[in-house]
Amino acid sequence: MEISNNNVIGDLLSNSNVKLEVNFNGRYLELKVFLEKEENISSFLKSKDTLKERVNKIRSQFGFRKIWLRIYFGKETNIEDDKIKSLIDLQFGIFDEVTVQKVGRNIEQFKKFLEYAINKYNGKVSVILDAKEREQELLETLNLLDDLTPLNMRFLYGKFSTHLQNYLLITGKMRVLKLPYYLVACQKRCGIKDTGNKEATNVAISVIAKNKLFGFSGCCQDYIPAEKRNNNHKGFATHTDIFNPNTGIWEKHKVRKNFKGIRLENHLALDSIGNLEEEEAVKAVLTYLSELKK
Repeated sequence: MEISNNNVIGDLLSNSNVKLEVNFNGRYLELKVFLEKEENISSFLKSKDTLKERVNKIRSQFGFRKIWLRIYFGKETNIEDDKIKSLIDLQFGIFDEVTVQKVGRNIEQFKKFLEYAINKYNGKVSVILDAKEREQELLETLNLLDDLTPLNMRFLYGKFSTHLQNYLLITGKMRVLKLPYYLVACQKRCGIKDTGNKEATNVAISVIAKNKLFGFSGCCQDYIPAEKRNNNHKGFATHTDIFNPNTGIWEKHKVRKNFKGIRLENHLALDSIGNLEEEEAVKAVLTYLSELKK
């Protein structure tokens, strides 16, 4: 499964050049909001009616089976307890599950609000942890799930080769708990070198994450708004990335028209990938990671 993000919705709603007829029934959507300052959090907490209207419109128009929230706090990790509680409560009645995120390295705060959310909302909770955490802290946090078990887990992406031990911890724990688990905030390419295959670095993160080595149930590319140029118009890269579902590789092509339509096609192609572990570049990455974990 490839989880949709803000880009997919924006591409469909704002660009008349997108001609694809897409049925999102059964698919998942993660909406990311940016709350990097105290005033952003306060403003967001006042926008429940607007947020509910937006989510309901998306749900009725595209038929998503599940819609989640993900908050990007940036470097803001010292968030008051009452703000976190309010951010949890705001989600109820809008999203399919209440999302609880660990903010910074505060395990006790995370435990307190995970317990609060599970008890108040009858376990309808999705948890987000960072796969880049220090190994011991990640293990300690994962162990909390034995007694405070959510419906599913989402993990913020970190490079597979750099954080391999964390991924092995995650995979092992999720299989014991029998929870669906997803990799979010993903980039496009795995970026793994030294495999002996020059295309290995271009293998899609989704292909590796969903392989039996890690067993993620689905992936979601990170939503990063396009930077604005000096003339205040949003701009895009000078090339277009196109995902090849037959090889599992991201290919670079010269800029084409209908950028948003191509981006949507890439999203659907990622959603449809089958078993690619015998493809040369994919096999090279999986072999490299398997050797690395020994």
